[in-house]
Amino acid sequence: MGMRGVQWILLALLASQPACALYARGSHMRLRGGTTAATTILGPHRTRTAPYARPDSSMSDAERVYVVQAFSRSEVRKRFLTQVFAIIAAQLATTAGVMAAVRALPALLFFMARAAPLFLFAPLLPAFLLQMLLSTGENSSMQYVLLSVYTILQALALGLATAALPGQLVLNAAGATTVAVGSLSVYALTTKRDFTVHGGMLAAGVTALLALSIIQFFVKGSWVLLGRSYFGVLLFSGWLVYDLQQMMGGNKKEQARPNEPVKAAFSIFVDLVNIFVNILQLMAANERRRD
Repeated sequence: MGMRGVQWILLALLASQPACALYARGSHMRLRGGTTAATTILGPHRTRTAPYARPDSSMSDAERVYVVQAFSRSEVRKRFLTQVFAIIAAQLATTAGVMAAVRALPALLFFMARAAPLFLFAPLLPAFLLQMLLSTGENSSMQYVLLSVYTILQALALGLATAALPGQLVLNAAGATTVAVGSLSVYALTTKRDFTVHGGMLAAGVTALLALSIIQFFVKGSWVLLGRSYFGVLLFSGWLVYDLQQMMGGNKKEQARPNEPVKAAFSIFVDLVNIFVNILQLMAANERRRD
């Protein structure tokens, strides 16, 4: 696979990630007249259970008080956080294992490369189905099934996109992502600023990022790619802080519900993947300039 092919695959992966993020953030996307995307798809009777929706549109005052009081109890918050981070740890371990397998098995890589668009955009389907299921507000084992399918397909897409890149470059991007995520986590826990008030702005940023990803296929020039990647890192850094603050409890404008760990894990995993892919794209572009 030539360098041109590698660049095309990375561009396709970058284009698919904002789409996954749109599904993960479905409750924040507002249409004309203040109608949520979830309302349009599921019907107005489902709006009140949209995931991570704004308190004024999806959470009654009584429910908001309940959520705040629930998170004020250390055992409830600890149990919720343990569930969320256990799910994310399993997702990250699966992703690393699948990516390593793709690099280690040439036959698998050859098969995937022949149907690259299918594998690169395959995560969109389970992401969409999972978002639909989460929007019902009903907890079920199917949430974990769809999350697992999404994670595996996302890992295959990442493995395909990174297989032709030097292993050290991928590891460097993973290391930089780890440092960035650690720093952002500390900031989310210590800052007095409430990032959950910026959900609408962040959602608009995802839409803009998706548009930039599509423009990349038609407008030549490294400045478009670099601008899109830097914007992607900043945008999903903001989303990560937003998602982490929703789980912390306290008097935040938007709150995660303590009985919905899959929603939180899904959103945070999407943040991590987007930060990693954009950092990797920046590092790969830097390597190309050196060559």
